[in-house]
Order: sequence, then structure tokens, then C-alpha cells
Amino acid sequence: MKKYFAIFPALALLLLTAYGPVAPVSSDLTTETQRQEVRSVMEGAGLSNVDTFFSWVEEYNEAAAADTFLDSDTNCRLTAFLLLQGLVESNPVTDYGTYLMMDVDALDRDPRYELLKDQKGTFISLFNQVSVAEETEDYLQAFPKAWEERGVHFPEGKVSLVSVVMNDSGEQCLFIGHTGVLVEGDKALWFLEKLAPDKPYRATEYADRGELAAALLGRTEYTLGDEDFPTFLLENDRVLQP
Repeated sequence: MKKYFAIFPALALLLLTAYGPVAPVSSDLTTETQRQEVRSVMEGAGLSNVDTFFSWVEEYNEAAAADTFLDSDTNCRLTAFLLLQGLVESNPVTDYGTYLMMDVDALDRDPRYELLKDQKGTFISLFNQVSVAEETEDYLQAFPKAWEERGVHFPEGKVSLVSVVMNDSGEQCLFIGHTGVLVEGDKALWFLEKLAPDKPYRATEYADRGELAAALLGRTEYTLGDEDFPTFLLENDRVLQP
């Protein structure tokens, strides 16, 4: 029997070479089994407002199944902030730029965000755009520097914020065009995100951070832009490379 078992490692290597690495596993959280698995990971990592998150998920999925668009459905930043409420700290900020106008309006007007209103200043500190001049050399540090000035402190442990930082050459600013929460599970990394207001919530299991970074930077909607300041990723306040 031993000679047959000895074949399996070689066979696995052959299959990996022939077919490439296993693709990340994504779930739009449409089944109870999927939701329970992801809930276990989230609760184990100590994320905030897990019950509220899943109520948002089910509300969206029900509307999508009925082909009814939720024009007030949430976006990636508000979803990430829901999960990190109380875990991210900052000095509150009241002024904000163009890219947060709709987010702040939603916080002020939409009853679903009532539980987040008292931390609106922290939300602005975390996600408000950062001005950059054309001659800025180390633009990769523009957000980390701004966060330091705003007193932003990220959680330590199994949870982190991953931000897709994009450039607006017209306004000469960098802004967070997409974001999600990264959780270190027992066997893999889980990335939790709301793809867009009209797109689903998604949980994706990745083998490592490089795989996550490659996947995010492979989305053309995030990488089309000014070549002077190419899109890049931050995990908390550190640059995340593919």
C-alpha cells in the first residue's frame, strides 16, 4: 500500500503544475450554510455589528432575487465601517471632500445608519480624500501620513482594513475607491466587502495577502486612471503588494 500513497504527492504536484493554483473561493452569502460559515469567522475575529451586517445581506439578497434594485443600499465604505465600529479610533473630523458627500448624507438621513451616526467624525477621518500635488514623490504614504495627523488608530490582531487607493488628477487628490475588511481565519484569509451599492456583499477566501492584492488590482474598474499616481493598496496604514 505504501507505494500507492507515495504517488499522491507527485500527482498533486503534477495537477498543480498542469492546472495552476486553486482559485479563491467566493460567496455572495445567498445560502444559510455560507452565512453561518462566514458568521463564525467574523465573530471569532471580534468584528462589530455582525447581526446588523447579515440583516443587510439578507435584505439585499431578497431584493436581488425579486429583481428589485435597492437605491438606498449601502456601499463598501459604510459596510467596512459597520464591521469596524469601535475598533478604529481617531480624532473626529467634520470637513470632507467630494468623494464622501453621498456617504455623509446617508449617515445623516438614512435610518439604517443610526447606530453609526455618533462616529461620523471617525468615518470622515478614515475615508476622507487626501490632497496631493503633481510633484508628490512618495504618494504611497499620503494616506498613512494623513491618518497619523487625524489620529487614526487601526485594530491589532486578526482584523484589518484593506483600501483601494485611487487618484483624481482633476481634484489633485487620492481617494479610497473601494475597501473591505480582512480577517485572519484558522486556515485562510477572508475578505469581506460590499462590491457596490447595486452589487452583492461578498466573502472571499484567499490563501495569502499576495493573492488578495492581485485579485483587487486585477479589477479594471479600480485600475483605470492617471498613470502619474497608479492605483495601489493599503492594509491599514501599510502598502499591500501583490
